[in-house]
Amino acid sequence: MNLLNPSHQLLANLHHAAFIKDKQLRYIAGNNVFMQGCGSQSSDAFIGKNDFDMPWKQYAKKYRLDDKLVLEGQTSLTQTEQHISAAGHTIQVRVSKFPLYENTDQPYGILCIYELLLPTPQLAFRLPKRQQQIWQLTAKGHNAKKIAHDLNLSVRTIEYYISILKQKLQCDSKSALIRKYLLANL
Repeated sequence: MNLLNPSHQLLANLHHAAFIKDKQLRYIAGNNVFMQGCGSQSSDAFIGKNDFDMPWKQYAKKYRLDDKLVLEGQTSLTQTEQHISAAGHTIQVRVSKFPLYENTDQPYGILCIYELLLPTPQLAFRLPKRQQQIWQLTAKGHNAKKIAHDLNLSVRTIEYYISILKQKLQCDSKSALIRKYLLANL
């Protein structure tokens, strides 16, 4: 059964990073979340490439071994593993891999979905109160000027706190900081 149409709508509708590899373990599709994880705005950054060509190349042998197990065993795999973000940070992710079939009993590729795992659910409690406030207000969509006004601080101070939060939480962008806040507070 073909789960994906030519436009790979399945990937586009997932909220976690997702990609498809062919039988030669080359990337053939990926969603926007995956593109961000590659540090790119275009699928050209990964289409036709393999794990040795990506920011996480130090884990390529392990990833490819897991992929081969899924393809050969024709079974799914779910596990927690280390990953390297496009910014070079080591992160924990929960990965699920599934063989993909199209009108045959042999898989033509692998669907992989992964989600970022936070170090601990109590991450926010280890942050100083002011940083917690700024993280929360940022996640609610407030800009630095609004946060500065609400907390009676300068815009430059808020920008400094946001940069500290990005560093502490290993986020390479404001959107990653917001996403991590939302995951921590689900």
